[in-house]
Amino acid sequence: MSTSFCTQVYKNLTNNVEPSLENVEVCSMLIEDAIKENVPIDIVLAVAWTESRFTAQAKPNNSGCVGPLQIKVIYWCRNKRLSSCDTFSDGVKAIKYLLKRFKPVNKAICFYNDSRKPRCKLKYNFKTEYVKHFISAKRKINNVLDKNIVMRFIGV
Repeated sequence: MSTSFCTQVYKNLTNNVEPSLENVEVCSMLIEDAIKENVPIDIVLAVAWTESRFTAQAKPNNSGCVGPLQIKVIYWCRNKRLSSCDTFSDGVKAIKYLLKRFKPVNKAICFYNDSRKPRCKLKYNFKTEYVKHFISAKRKINNVLDKNIVMRFIGV
């Protein structure tokens, strides 16, 4: 189910562009980790889309971020080392931690992007550009999620 779902999600996010095998695999693996960690799939996928467009991003960037969720190795990886890091699972755990720590969701996502942003600390003002992109992706993902639920319900 996740392969066809991930294909539909990618197409919905890109106005009908076919995903690569990597895009579908990254999406599917993130869904598995989200389920395992009991983190909402739409939130995990929206962050992954905003961060990497569902690509593995195996090498750290200039900021030291890595993986489809672009986590900072020094904060989220065991032993603060890439060699002991599962960039998928550890990224989902980072989202889970921030969702528990900050309410509402937009505030948690703002802090996920950059915990030093003063705008994230202001009450009820979490609409940074990053959060706007996240919200847009989440809405498109939920459109596909809703269609899949309806299709399963009616037996298609």
